[in-house]
Amino acid sequence: MTEATDGPLSRALLRLMPNLNERQRRLALGAVAEGLGRGGVRTVARAARVAESTVSRGVRELDGPDLPIGRVRRAGAGRRPLTERDPGLLPALLSLARSTGPDGTVRSPLEWTTLSVRELAQALTLLGHPVGPDTVSSLLKAEGFTLQPSAYTSVRGTREHRIARLRHGAALLRGFTDAGHPVLRVRTEPVPEPGPRPGAGRPALPFDDAGTAVLIANAVRHWWAQEGGTPHPRTERLLVAVEAGSRATSPDTLRRALAEFAAASGTEVTACHLPPATLRWRTAQHRLPCQVTACWDGLPAAGEHVLIGTVGPLQGQVPRPLADLPVPPGAQEWNYSLRPGSAAR
Repeated sequence: MTEATDGPLSRALLRLMPNLNERQRRLALGAVAEGLGRGGVRTVARAARVAESTVSRGVRELDGPDLPIGRVRRAGAGRRPLTERDPGLLPALLSLARSTGPDGTVRSPLEWTTLSVRELAQALTLLGHPVGPDTVSSLLKAEGFTLQPSAYTSVRGTREHRIARLRHGAALLRGFTDAGHPVLRVRTEPVPEPGPRPGAGRPALPFDDAGTAVLIANAVRHWWAQEGGTPHPRTERLLVAVEAGSRATSPDTLRRALAEFAAASGTEVTACHLPPATLRWRTAQHRLPCQVTACWDGLPAAGEHVLIGTVGPLQGQVPRPLADLPVPPGAQEWNYSLRPGSAAR
């Protein structure tokens, strides 16, 4: 290391800069370079390990007009959004996403794609829209899609099998909403930790599959007690559509827990476990969060919450009786109905 990159100046700048925002860093480097005189820009750039152009810009900004409070760049600075530079990108992405989604001739309350963000990015690049997986993920989220986690790869199944299960789930959703029965969409997510976890350094204490299943069933009970009987006072059936969450859910445990709820509420409960896919709900009305935290030695060690949303009918839908739908082959474990006082079928 030379004196410029390992001396007192370098150590001082490297300690200071992480505490400044982008504009403050430029101004500080420019002020130091200006004070050093001839060759100051190059010396400061080496000491701070930044480009000389960054230091030169800081020198110019010292003599320039002040920016409005809260801004670190001039208005209009920065790169334009990719969708503005490439107007055809978003339409092409949505077209690709729908290529493995519901039949366009059938109105569905649920949209999906079974293509991964990496596969979508590769296909878009071949179509003349060079883009990376992270950008595809951001664009899909901005359009209201929910991306499923990679934890489900072990139960993912073939793409054809997942599409069959998704189509069956969409048909169930349409049938229940057409008939005026309540529909719940359920998804589990880990609770984000705002700061260092108490007891950091110890192994994490995750929820197991059975614990997640019980949490889902308890959240459904909570919804039923708080809101379920108000809009549907005499309902006899309830559909629970379970999205693939941050970890696998034990189907047997959830089945038993929902059976207990069906017996206690006197309501026939139909469960539909949706396979991993990128989903967008067209008719989700509102969401009710329920949270639980596991403790270890009295300290919070892991958290998970359930998001429950009601699904309403599509606009212009005509009420019609609910018809029984055949379950796709091999999907009986993930699709079943539970009647009060009888075994699951």
